[in-house]
Amino acid sequence: MSEIHGSWFIDFVFLYSISDFAMAQDLSGLAFEQQQALLDGGALEPRANHLPNFENPANFNTLTRTVIGLAFGICLMSVLTRFFVSWENWNRINLADGILLFGLGTYVAYGAVVLDSTKQVGYLIHQWDVRLRDAIYLSRNFTIGSNLFRISSASVKAAILLEWLHIFNQTQERNSFFWTSHAVLWFNIISFTVACIIFSVACKPYAKNWDPFLHGTCYDTRPVYVASTAFYLLVDLFILALPQRIIWRLHMTKRKKQGVAAFFGVGVLAR
Repeated sequence: MSEIHGSWFIDFVFLYSISDFAMAQDLSGLAFEQQQALLDGGALEPRANHLPNFENPANFNTLTRTVIGLAFGICLMSVLTRFFVSWENWNRINLADGILLFGLGTYVAYGAVVLDSTKQVGYLIHQWDVRLRDAIYLSRNFTIGSNLFRISSASVKAAILLEWLHIFNQTQERNSFFWTSHAVLWFNIISFTVACIIFSVACKPYAKNWDPFLHGTCYDTRPVYVASTAFYLLVDLFILALPQRIIWRLHMTKRKKQGVAAFFGVGVLAR
């Protein structure tokens, strides 16, 4: 058991590492007593002269809840303002608004998963002050929350691109802006969908993503993480750059152009 415990300490560094370890290891063959001993032990070997505090460790739960609450409040106010403007100007809610609302819903679900983690275990706690069973619970929430955040992020990106088309190509002219925007839009949808599918079927059973005590099989998703992150960044850069060419061709002073360009840039970065 000490050999297994030692290998766990080597591999288990961050929440992602829990999932990585669970996918690579199969501890289902251990005796029940061995499993319970590991689960009741720490998730990381403590530093010298440190006594693990599993019952009431130092944490930043209040800070985490405050940040999540503020973020949700800002998002909710922004979406409601968007709906109000759409209704006042066009007397209808368009497709981009519906997608944005869906993105808000999945973001709320993601926030609920994070808040559940602060309630059940805690956030920003030293790993040596967390039991292994609690670390696995955090990894479960991390896995589910990551998928929710991907869906939310993809939805918001799609809503922004549709809004770009509505603002900068109201006549729907088949020009370079139209085709580039649609190409980025569908690349965003396809890449996020493929990534979610790959992560969802990486392990059989699904819980093997975070639980090394389950018998099952997994394949390595680390290359997909790297590739998908690059794709997400690429989409963000395109969304940021798309309206700039049109903005800088507007008949207004350079100072005003800078203000408009900065306004759209800040909006995308805030996403």
